[in-house]
Amino acid sequence: MTATSAFTSWDYRAPARTRSCRLRPRLLALILAASFPAACVVPIVQPTGTPELSLKGFPPGTEAAEAISADGLTLRGVFLPAGPGAPVVLHLLPSEASATTGLLGIAGWKQTLEVLRLQGYSSLALDYRGVGASDGDPDPTALPEDGASMWDEAVRRAGGESGKVVLRAASLGTIPAAALLEAGRQPRCVVLYAPIRSETIAVHAPRARRGPFLGTIVSWFLKRPTEVDLVEALRETEVHVLVVASREDRYLPEGERELLFAAAEAGGNPVVLFEGDHLQLVSRAYGFEWGEFAGRVIEELLEAERLFLAAKDPR
Repeated sequence: MTATSAFTSWDYRAPARTRSCRLRPRLLALILAASFPAACVVPIVQPTGTPELSLKGFPPGTEAAEAISADGLTLRGVFLPAGPGAPVVLHLLPSEASATTGLLGIAGWKQTLEVLRLQGYSSLALDYRGVGASDGDPDPTALPEDGASMWDEAVRRAGGESGKVVLRAASLGTIPAAALLEAGRQPRCVVLYAPIRSETIAVHAPRARRGPFLGTIVSWFLKRPTEVDLVEALRETEVHVLVVASREDRYLPEGERELLFAAAEAGGNPVVLFEGDHLQLVSRAYGFEWGEFAGRVIEELLEAERLFLAAKDPR
């Protein structure tokens, strides 16, 4: 559905001796949007986290880490080594998450890094520009560029061997992950949690947060990510990929889920369905499980991911 197809022209029949007033959809949207608070427009890349990186509370041995983008910005985050020669998990984070604070500031982020280290994996997590302690302003069009800089740093920390890098991406992070696969990067394997599509996320996200009417209007004012075809990347890549998706996901409606699943399965890659919504799955990817009234920290990987990584590990 195009932006303008959500509304038809509105024709107000005025009393006699006055003119008919016809408002076109864009004009109507502008009038309505002007009356909404700025908080209604939530950007695709959210400036979450803290501007100062503190290693307090991270597992022992965690280091501050940096990567330099192609346009000279410093992307900051953390690196937790697992020992000499260990493979490196590159975390491509979701929106509302930062290497400085984790997802929404809830527990589980630091524990997940430790769980991976105990299984022999180092972790590198850097924030996109404008997020956490990284330089610049949030920019969804720069996700592929930031992802490429993070990839280069992960390969460097893996001793220059791309086959020792695992891409672990959640939600928004699946956009730079798709860009890396499109560009022909060859990680050991890829884990995609709650994947989204760059072509449609700027429409689905505000609708999920604000409802179909207001969300459609808000979507017209959002800066869109650079389009990267995750479906095609899954269909064409020779890299082993695990897709973990929600059965009910307003960020990836059923028709788009089926396209993505078919592409993954065409390449012989497994698809696992998670009983929960988008946020519940992304939270579980980073060590937190939501209950009906509260949540709890889960200090273990999802079983499907644990088995997938073990099968792809030549050690």
